[in-house]
This record gives sequence, structure tokens and C-alpha cells, in this order.
Amino acid sequence: MFAHPLKMHARCTSCGHSFDRGNGYFLGAMFMSYALVVLIEVAVIAGLLLAGLGWWTIVIVAAALVPVIGPLVAFPYSRVIWVMIERRMLHWGEEDDAALRQELTRRQRARTASSEEEAT
Repeated sequence: MFAHPLKMHARCTSCGHSFDRGNGYFLGAMFMSYALVVLIEVAVIAGLLLAGLGWWTIVIVAAALVPVIGPLVAFPYSRVIWVMIERRMLHWGEEDDAALRQELTRRQRARTASSEEEAT
């Protein structure tokens, strides 16, 4: 999905799925990113507490480093999670539905053409 950690490919290199789905598509990924940064923050605070550091050291590290590094770490993962949710949960089987609609349209046209030939 990613050309490098902060730049996505326009299409999937293996299946060709377009990642550019219009304005607002990655709004859900923003919420995923927020949740991941909160989890990172909790993990960092828990790790620092278990390391036995002082309270002010924990507050400084959590307030200074995590808001800067957290989003950079969470960005690619949040996009991957959002694309997975969108593809697997929200639009499950749409490709099959589109193929079925095309097949039904083709059959209808074939019936129409054969009935027109019989009429002449």
C-alpha cells in the first residue's frame, strides 16, 4: 500500500484496487489513527510506570514525545485498518454483485436480440 512510510500508492500493486476513493474517504482512518495513538500513549505510560520513573518524567515524555511520534507510527496502520474495514466489512461482495449485474444485463440483451430476430 505504501511507497514509503508516509506516501501511499494510488492503486494496490497486487490487485489494482484504487485507494483514491474521493474526498473524505480516509476520515475513518483518522479515527483509527486517533485510537492507535491513544493505545500507544497508554502503552508508553504503562511502560514508564513499570520502569519506575518519576511522575514528572512520565508526564514530560508522554506529553512531548507521544503526540509527535504517535501519529507518524499510527498513520500507515490506520490506513491499512480502514481499507480492510471498508473492503471486507462495508463493501463485502460488491465485486461479485457487479459481475452478476453485468451477466444479467448480457443475458437480457441476448434475449432481446433473439426475440427481435424471431419477430423478423
